[in-house]
Amino acid sequence: MTQAKTVLQENGFGDFDEDQYLEERISDITGYHKSESLTAEIECNQKLGITVFGVSGLDNRLTYKMYKILHKAEW
Repeated sequence: MTQAKTVLQENGFGDFDEDQYLEERISDITGYHKSESLTAEIECNQKLGITVFGVSGLDNRLTYKMYKILHKAEW
């Protein structure tokens, strides 16, 4: 999740909420963009071996643009 936080920070997100559920082997991070109405959440589920993320915002074009940026990023 450290790399996920770094990717979010590099793209203007801050004010993070982070949770870990050790028994379920799940951790997630939610970031709020510093200058736009955008929220991003990244979840890692080690038990299932998956990482999922979502981006939400008021401006559809901006939201999709950020989705594409985060989708291409490596964490």
